[in-house]
Amino acid sequence: MMTRRIFTFFLVLLMFWFFTYGKKRAELPEIKKPVGMAVDDTQLYVTEIATVFIYSLKDFKFIKKFGSQGQGPQEFQVLPHVPIGVDASTDKLIVTSIRKISYFTKQGEFIKEEKALGQAYRLRRFGDKFLGWSFARDKGISHSTVCIFDSKLNKLKEVYRVKDSYQGPGRGYRVLPKVFTYHSYDNKIIVPGKDDNTIDIFDSNLKKLFSIRIDQERRKVDQKFKDQLTHYYKTSPESKKKYESMLRPLIWPDYFPVIADFFVDEATIYVLLWKEGKEGTGGNEFFTYDMTGKFKKRVNIPIRYESELRPYPTLVHKGKLYQLVEDENKLVWEFHMSHFQ
Repeated sequence: MMTRRIFTFFLVLLMFWFFTYGKKRAELPEIKKPVGMAVDDTQLYVTEIATVFIYSLKDFKFIKKFGSQGQGPQEFQVLPHVPIGVDASTDKLIVTSIRKISYFTKQGEFIKEEKALGQAYRLRRFGDKFLGWSFARDKGISHSTVCIFDSKLNKLKEVYRVKDSYQGPGRGYRVLPKVFTYHSYDNKIIVPGKDDNTIDIFDSNLKKLFSIRIDQERRKVDQKFKDQLTHYYKTSPESKKKYESMLRPLIWPDYFPVIADFFVDEATIYVLLWKEGKEGTGGNEFFTYDMTGKFKKRVNIPIRYESELRPYPTLVHKGKLYQLVEDENKLVWEFHMSHFQ
């Protein structure tokens, strides 16, 4: 009887560990500070500022890396906090950097590059065009925008815009902004809605097809959280030098946002609900919808966080959630995977 209880206890502990942290699949010792990733059916592509690392999804064998900062062929210009973007959704790798689109084979061999007339980042293929992130300034207010671009990055249509959290020195920093992301699927565009609990879906002519709205009780931002996040901004290596000169005063919303992020994969929209960056037994809640906006199911999946507000690089592919997570004890980055059940 005692042996059975001990076995049950350790089984529960094992299940808890897997639920809380997801399943580690591989160590990736070649990368030092990943900022993003893309994936296709056979390979994983990890980005670091101006470099792309290619791994096999079958055995996570390192295949190749390419790219560096510069202006020559196979070199990329980047901005602080705006690294290169990689799209792996076609038969070629499309890498976007400052005023340049570069094409590579899936094995990392250089094909060609095209100088861009416009400026866009994190491009996603949208038919024979691109969907991407750009900037706009209107009446002294800076905005981040989602736009449709042609192959030369000429802006054709603006799909969505949102006021930037930072508007310049002395004007403060807006904390807990609404999610800013975008996807395309089956000739449709998926972007945030007007409110922080909605997502809008448009056709290729920018006719709104429907909205997804998540109705749930909002949680008020309390003083404890404000103190905790203020301490983070004051002490984090990434922000402490900017806090006094750029970020003050912090501008707080009354309530936490509802939607933290969303992903689109295989005719399913995965909506991640907002949660503080603390790992726990409850996991992180996803609502899933089909491409007509019909609710499918609710799923709990553990998300690992890099900071108080920022998860580690995350994507969804074929019913699985992938994350790149740093093991701070071993000083190595790991590839983690969880299944949507």
